[in-house]
Amino acid sequence: MRLTNGRAKICVAPRYASHKWPSFFINMNIVVKHFYFIKDEFYKFAEDPLLMENKENGNKRPCFLAIKDDKNIIWLIPVTSKYEKFKNIYNYKIRKYGSCETIVLGQLLGKDCAFLIQNMFPIIEDYIESEYVQSSNNVPVSISEPLANNIVSKYKKVLALVRAGVKGLVFPDILRIENNLKTKLETNNMLKH
Repeated sequence: MRLTNGRAKICVAPRYASHKWPSFFINMNIVVKHFYFIKDEFYKFAEDPLLMENKENGNKRPCFLAIKDDKNIIWLIPVTSKYEKFKNIYNYKIRKYGSCETIVLGQLLGKDCAFLIQNMFPIIEDYIESEYVQSSNNVPVSISEPLANNIVSKYKKVLALVRAGVKGLVFPDILRIENNLKTKLETNNMLKH
């Protein structure tokens, strides 16, 4: 590990050499713009019935795209394979409003999918279960840089609107969850000292 421009940079193992994303980590573990699965205990902590829940049946779903907000808070955006359903919603919003900031259509692992900014939420590293890694080659799952930039741009716009008091853009109560996470972090920091 070395410090570059005040940020921790981890030297990536050779098996990740072809990976495009820079290796900047949040708290040295969570890689921005990679995909993750979350622990069930987060739902108990968040107490929000509008969060997309973990699915059972031996499959880890949904997976979430990680975006950094500050040094401790990570924002997760769920991705779904229900492409046609969300494509119809996306097209409806385009026809009605001229744009759609809450859904981004794209591809993940060569399959059409939808990134649901309308279902985004904050989290801390304690509640991340694992990174989404391709089983065939053990490489973290990623998306194209233009798609990632589009998602991040819309995430920032929607979050700014929610912070400004605009209602109805995001289903979960993300500001309440964020405040509870910050309180938890402050409590954890006080206990450490």
